[in-house]
Amino acid sequence: MKMRYTAVILVVLASLMAYGCTREMRSGDDQAVRPWAFDSIPAVSGGDGGQLSGGGSEGIQDIGEIQVAEDIQPDEDSTIEALLDSGRVALLNGDADTAIEYFALVLETDADNTTALYNLGFIYRRLERYEEAIEYSRRAVDSDPGRLYVHQNLGFAYHENGDIDLAIPEFEEELLNYPEETSLTGIALKLSEIYLSQELYDEAFNAAMHAVTLQPESANTYVALAQVHMRNRAFDQAIESVQTAITFDEESAALRMVLGDAYWIADRLDEARAAYIDAIELDPSVEDDIEPERLEEHESDSVIDPLNEPM
Repeated sequence: MKMRYTAVILVVLASLMAYGCTREMRSGDDQAVRPWAFDSIPAVSGGDGGQLSGGGSEGIQDIGEIQVAEDIQPDEDSTIEALLDSGRVALLNGDADTAIEYFALVLETDADNTTALYNLGFIYRRLERYEEAIEYSRRAVDSDPGRLYVHQNLGFAYHENGDIDLAIPEFEEELLNYPEETSLTGIALKLSEIYLSQELYDEAFNAAMHAVTLQPESANTYVALAQVHMRNRAFDQAIESVQTAITFDEESAALRMVLGDAYWIADRLDEARAAYIDAIELDPSVEDDIEPERLEEHESDSVIDPLNEPM
């Protein structure tokens, strides 16, 4: 029986994770590529799995095109800002090589420029050149450890390079520095996932609850919480979390499937069948993924009245 429950739990967890992967995370490192200004560095990333894409270098501002009076030269700050702007434009256009050149020029004048270091770390992450990504991301942290998103960028560089143990403290530091920053929900979700994989259930629960606190009206955060409850065999709490997720994504057949799986492992068979039927009504194609026995009618558990039962 224990092996059966373990197998079913794994199926439910796989369903929960599949749902999370099909939904667009609207926070953290899952935002679109968007390099920002010197005083505001966001969580930038590519939605194309790590490759920079887009047009060429059209629209890049060349530093030599700045118009000034003959007797006035641009000061150092304005020159750096122009280079940063040009690097951002190149990055947004998918021209990684040109962006790297501009940000490298900034570092020749200002070796500790956090924006240039951060964006170089990001670019090298997307190019899967992780040694350089880690180098520049770490330098960005060293240059301004309190800047929003710098620990996140380093954490993802470590994570993508397979250095999970090094990624965890960077993610934790980011959340510690900005515990109420809603754009960091993705980090809380990532931490919950990592902790679950390491069977650190208390830490996974705390990270999932942090995500829920940051985005209490997101289906994804409650899916993460349900994952933790399933691993803890807290099936009623898992069901409740999935039900809450459904209120934010009522047209999701995937979530109805997950709810059905959770009911099934909790031996609430009639409710499982009802959830599966709801999923099929939303998307008839999912019926092929449901075991036939789960769609059969089952007698509801009922309380036996001793007065009506023979000895």
